[in-house]
Amino acid sequence: ALWRSRGEMLAAVSASIASMSDVRAAFGTSDEATIRDTAGELWARIAGERADTRTAAFVVTSPRGRVIASLGRSRPAALQDGQQLPADFLNGAYRGFPNQVFSFVLWDEGVWQVILTPVYVDAGAGAERALLNVLLAAYPLGRATLHDLKRDTGGDFLLRAGDRVFASTLSPADAVRLRSEPSMFAIRRTELQDAAGKPTGDFLAVRSFADVTARADSLRRTILLTWLAAMAAGLALSWALARRITQPLRELNAAAMELSRENYAVRVPDNGTDEIGMLARTFNRMSA
Repeated sequence: ALWRSRGEMLAAVSASIASMSDVRAAFGTSDEATIRDTAGELWARIAGERADTRTAAFVVTSPRGRVIASLGRSRPAALQDGQQLPADFLNGAYRGFPNQVFSFVLWDEGVWQVILTPVYVDAGAGAERALLNVLLAAYPLGRATLHDLKRDTGGDFLLRAGDRVFASTLSPADAVRLRSEPSMFAIRRTELQDAAGKPTGDFLAVRSFADVTARADSLRRTILLTWLAAMAAGLALSWALARRITQPLRELNAAAMELSRENYAVRVPDNGTDEIGMLARTFNRMSA
């Protein structure tokens, strides 16, 4: 949703412009200077009010795809004034008209999200609407866009076409690990398509398992230390219990040896309440 929000914003702006009666009137003149002036005034007003349009391009083309007005601070070479958009780029869009058409295009060594909006005029009663012009709004999917996503979500992102990476928020070490050990990452792939539905590139949302592995290792260390502490406490308790049991027995054994030497004055402590204490009292009576 975060990734698509800017495209949806540009689509809403384009649809609003296309629905304006004065815009359709200006475009209906077929005068390119009038079209450029009208589009320039509208875009200057919109771009001046919104920060998220600074990197966007806004273009007005003829019905057959020739660029009449090219606006915006960031414009690829394919969208300069007088350029003709490729037929394969437009044919898919024509099939989608009168609806807006979303697509992804490789321009100027980068990936652009493109929104095409048709501007129609009524051709008279009972006649189909005539296509006056096409509004093209586009913005680049570059490092800035991916870093905005990373800031908002905490994840990493990768934009590629084939084996070529156009933008990435991964560190160099993670980029190497992603290629060599993809199982160490959770990867969500979204295929980018052009207006004809053909794949243009891939958008990857990536989450490293490094933090999970570190927490698991920490948990294992904690469990090991707890087990060692429990074993040490058990051994200490066992030693204390064994000493408590064997010490009176040693005293009884020593007293028995004295008794065998006819030392009837020998006595052992008999203040216990357990079986050993009872044995000690019996021994003392026997000695007496």
